[in-house]
Amino acid sequence: MPIPERLRAAANTADPTLALRESVIELREAGRTRQQVSEWLNDLLLTVRREQRESAQEDAILATLDAVEGWCHPSVRLFPEPAAG
Repeated sequence: MPIPERLRAAANTADPTLALRESVIELREAGRTRQQVSEWLNDLLLTVRREQRESAQEDAILATLDAVEGWCHPSVRLFPEPAAG
């Protein structure tokens, strides 16, 4: 699945961390799943790594991916944790 243009554009802003978080929230509210968003962010990360060595974009994508996957404080998660059961 191709990376949504909104994620590509968000990664290229002056504040990619904020823009990526906002884009992920929009995608979530549009019905996209955690898995879809995670795959897109991983693909975007690979693209950025191929194009440049280290960048604020890479850091922002990694931080956003952590928030998507729940590898962060619960207050900054971008998707709810699945119910235990």
